[in-house]
Amino acid sequence: MERGKNKRASKLNKEPENPAELPLLWPQTVPQQDRKWVSEALFRVGAKGKLELRDNLQLWYHPPPPALLYHQVPGPDRFFSQSLLLWMPYRLWKVRLQCINPACNGRQLSGGGLHRRVRQVLDIDRYYNLATETLICTGCRSSYLSWSQTILQQLDLAHRSEFRVILTRRYACDIRVIRLLCERSLGNGPVRIIGQLKENHSEEWLQRVARYTSECAAFVTSSGLLPPCFQEPPKLSTVPSYKWLLTVYSQDILNRLEDIKASITSTYGTILKMDSTKKITKKLTGPAKGTAQWLTSVGNESGQVLISVLTANEGAGLDLMAAGLVNRYQRAGVDPPVVLYVDCGCCKEVGETKLKSRFGGWPDIIVRLDIWHFMRRLAAGCTTDAHQLYPTFMSCISSCIFEWDAGDVGLLRKAKREQLAQQGWPPLTEKELDRRLTKEELALHCRRKTRGEETTIRLLSQLIGELMSKGNDALGVPLLDSVRMQHIWDVQRRHVACIQDPPNVALYTETGSITKGGVVLKTYRCARGSTSLESFHCHLNRFIPGNSANSLNFQVYLLEGLNRWNQDRAAAAVVKEPSPLRTYTGELVHFVNDSFLKVFGKKLVTAFTPPGQYTGELIGVQYLLRQNNEPLQDMCSTSETMSELLEDLDVQDLEDEGFAESANDDGIILADLMISDVASLSEPPEALFQCLPVPSLQPALQPVPSLQPAPPSLQPTPQPVSSLQPVPSLQPAPPSLQPTPQPVSSLQPVPSLQPTPQPVPSFQPAPPSLQPALQPVPSLQPAHQPVPSFQPAPPSLQPTPQPVSSLQPVPSLQPTPQPVPSFQPAPPSLQPAHQPVPSFQPAPPSLQPTPQPVSSLQPVPSLQPTPQPVPSFQPAPPSLQPAPPPPASSSQVAGHQMVNISFFYLKCNVYSKLYTMFLFCIII
Repeated sequence: MERGKNKRASKLNKEPENPAELPLLWPQTVPQQDRKWVSEALFRVGAKGKLELRDNLQLWYHPPPPALLYHQVPGPDRFFSQSLLLWMPYRLWKVRLQCINPACNGRQLSGGGLHRRVRQVLDIDRYYNLATETLICTGCRSSYLSWSQTILQQLDLAHRSEFRVILTRRYACDIRVIRLLCERSLGNGPVRIIGQLKENHSEEWLQRVARYTSECAAFVTSSGLLPPCFQEPPKLSTVPSYKWLLTVYSQDILNRLEDIKASITSTYGTILKMDSTKKITKKLTGPAKGTAQWLTSVGNESGQVLISVLTANEGAGLDLMAAGLVNRYQRAGVDPPVVLYVDCGCCKEVGETKLKSRFGGWPDIIVRLDIWHFMRRLAAGCTTDAHQLYPTFMSCISSCIFEWDAGDVGLLRKAKREQLAQQGWPPLTEKELDRRLTKEELALHCRRKTRGEETTIRLLSQLIGELMSKGNDALGVPLLDSVRMQHIWDVQRRHVACIQDPPNVALYTETGSITKGGVVLKTYRCARGSTSLESFHCHLNRFIPGNSANSLNFQVYLLEGLNRWNQDRAAAAVVKEPSPLRTYTGELVHFVNDSFLKVFGKKLVTAFTPPGQYTGELIGVQYLLRQNNEPLQDMCSTSETMSELLEDLDVQDLEDEGFAESANDDGIILADLMISDVASLSEPPEALFQCLPVPSLQPALQPVPSLQPAPPSLQPTPQPVSSLQPVPSLQPAPPSLQPTPQPVSSLQPVPSLQPTPQPVPSFQPAPPSLQPALQPVPSLQPAHQPVPSFQPAPPSLQPTPQPVSSLQPVPSLQPTPQPVPSFQPAPPSLQPAHQPVPSFQPAPPSLQPTPQPVSSLQPVPSLQPTPQPVPSFQPAPPSLQPAPPPPASSSQVAGHQMVNISFFYLKCNVYSKLYTMFLFCIII
């Protein structure tokens, strides 16, 4: 008997004959690398020879890891296998699930075996497998899948949270991926999330490929009868598009829609603000496009939003919203609000305003005009907001309306003085100390109050009258338009009473304290004005992705953004130390508090208040549809129409502009490269160029000269030298042994930048003058003087020494706006680097210059063509009788003769090297 029982048990525990054998359609839906280990982990061969599930099933199955050592060629399965989530709540937890068909009257469902297919779930860095069970109603024979919302909603939150997958028709997504999209801000869009997912998946796959190939590489050189055979790794699974990711995100919001609505309609406040915007309405597309004109929101003193609706108009269209707010307070038994800040409709000359009658359920509410909107009304009288006095004008308006609390300011000054003293600052006066106080410190530690109606009117009248007569900028442009400003002030004067603080209403809430300089300072939060609503509208505009959204996506993003905004403001309003918990799922926190209270007798999150029942108020797009007498949207997460609308997205995938260079950027020419190379290799003597600035390297636009160099002149005419020396030409010429000295000035005139219609000059630069720097400078192009020939003259045997200047000019390589230069550089410029660039065509110097005195600031000489003979490119016969130089004193000749001769040979050596390099560059 015992032997028969053992045989029967061995048959029941018999492994599948084929290790990769799977039931139903699992072989087509399970990846190749997972079939073997999934078959071994889940199935066994039953008594009838069929596969059946093992006992003691688990929720998660993880594949066996790769071996540490391999003695034969490994396969890729263990390196690339994926985990398995076996979602079978009926079999795992023995829960009772009911049929939703009313005719079945809550009949319990029974197990129907495994589902035919296996889904692939997108995770942070990999995919994993998802399998589920089928449940059947014995009455109506309806079948359900355990991952459907019908079954999930019947589970308690603790067990339902174990299923962390959002399913669509084609793909499935892990909830951790969706959480990356929840915190919507600038730069955190679906395109960025998809890019991050692709990077994570690629790196994880490459690491597994590296491990697999490294193990296989050890068998490449192994000795055997047959060469080893390796299997290629499976391909990388693709990541879906960003549009699909947004669809899954919207699906997750729809699953929590009722909790979100209940949380929004459970928000109250004592100081309310109401503001409207048009920016967000431009994103609404589809059949509702163009029907919404305003998005109106109502907030409280903490910055939370009570309601936000889309309307076709601001007037009577808000009656339903106001009635819903009044009913919300009455049902909850909450005291009505005290103050309501608005941007218009605050007062009326006679009778009650429409806004006051709209909130007739709150007869004692005080309506006040937002002060920032009042200041913007006065600013409309300015000629432009770009005026130099505009910031001062706005600051003065604020000073006319508000005054700081003297006690708070005095305490802040004391703390600031002690803090600066601890940092080693000397004692400061009151004015110097006030300059050290920042706006942030004043707003955080000091309270403000309005000055009163009479004082405010008097101060504003004085300010406007003063600026009307004296409010001009440096150019004489007035700040205020007198006629328009006077009309605006006459109209807005009566609203000064509407901006005053209501009596006996605390507008500041103490949020904590900090110690600064040994002094304890309290921190405050102000409830005045509607600035928090403007911040919410900016937040909401970023929260809705893309440029447009249909009515369903718009509604989903609006509700989720509003809920998260309220949760953040509630956390910031806590006076005590904030909790380290950060969650936006109120249902989960409420469930944890109840369970924690039953077990430990206290709540885990004490600051959490569970939301009440959804009041039925229309929010967002639903309010607009009711106002336009259109049917409300179907927000059921399982309907086919809803799925199609969720996939109707308009989000653009903007590609990075990259670092591609412009195809038209061809301004670099060979001449500039040659000049740069030569300038870097041929450095001038240290004594002359030790403190010179970096020359400009901009290309020159000049007519192309000939590539045939001119014969060097044996008797060049020296050019004047200023305190900054020009760059020599690339084709040196031997200087004359008898140069003609010319006077030099420390400040050289700036030549005109207009090109002259003259032929290209010779490529023979002139040696620098050795005269002192404080002498007159001759004109760059003397008029009515003969042009020297390009034919070199015989050298003179009687050189005239010249004194060396201590400071020589900076070589200027800046071009003139002329046509493209030749590959042969032009003669040097005589201008310093900080002055406009002269033309590269210098005027031929005179052989007999007459020195003329020049002032320190000489007028700009013109480079226009003068009636001079055009020089020829043909060499002229050498001149045997050069013009005699001006007489020099015997002391100058004796003192500088050796200096000139030494400098002459130095320049010859440098110029010859430069000329050789230039010819070499041309040949290349």
